[in-house]
Amino acid sequence: MTRTQTISAMMIAAFAWTSGFLLVFGGCGYHSVSPYLNHIDTITIVPVTNQTQLFELGDEMTTALQSRFRSKWTTGQDSELEMTLLEYDYEPLRFDVNNQPERWRMYVRVNYRFYDNVENRIITDVEDYEFHYDFWTVTGRGEDPEDEQTARGNLIKEFTDALYYTIAEQW
Repeated sequence: MTRTQTISAMMIAAFAWTSGFLLVFGGCGYHSVSPYLNHIDTITIVPVTNQTQLFELGDEMTTALQSRFRSKWTTGQDSELEMTLLEYDYEPLRFDVNNQPERWRMYVRVNYRFYDNVENRIITDVEDYEFHYDFWTVTGRGEDPEDEQTARGNLIKEFTDALYYTIAEQW
């Protein structure tokens, strides 16, 4: 074996070992959670203020937030989350050959504020946060088709999960 072939073989072996290591340990699901809110044991979820045309969206969002955040904290006054729904809409993203929509983007735009009442400070105050959810309304695209109500439920679930991980777990 020549010197070049030996170096190439060593580089391939090092690459294979590194790739294997990252494959096994890089995606193992381990995560580190910040202890920055350890002093908070309870939360108040203020009913969501709804400025959209979809009346029931405020109640749906409030219920989802209560459910998600109460997986970590019980009801109480240590912290407070308030939110205003500014906009809710959906629009076509992709059309079929007959110019009929087959893929849609649904979104909400919100303001939210999370208070730490124990230390009397604002943890986060975000304006005009927009969250998107894309969905298909036709079959054969690798995902199940969804109607508006199902897509809205999925939008709310994914939004509340993302907000929870941002605020409560600091991911």
